[in-house]
Amino acid sequence: MEIPTYYDLIWTLFPIIYLGFLGIVIIFEVRRKSRTSRIIAWTLVQLLFPIIGFIIWGIFFFSEKRFGDKG
Repeated sequence: MEIPTYYDLIWTLFPIIYLGFLGIVIIFEVRRKSRTSRIIAWTLVQLLFPIIGFIIWGIFFFSEKRFGDKG
């Protein structure tokens, strides 16, 4: 039984996309000059809940950018 080539391609792209989302979170938080604890916290959220964590982070990031830091 041979596994189709596109299965290998799909399973190779998943980790790359996953790391891409994680990289986006880290880059934007470092550029913002966030505290280390905030960077670690958002990285953990991203690692535990990949897509959902990215969406939640995006909502927080853009709402803070639009309305200013409340804390």
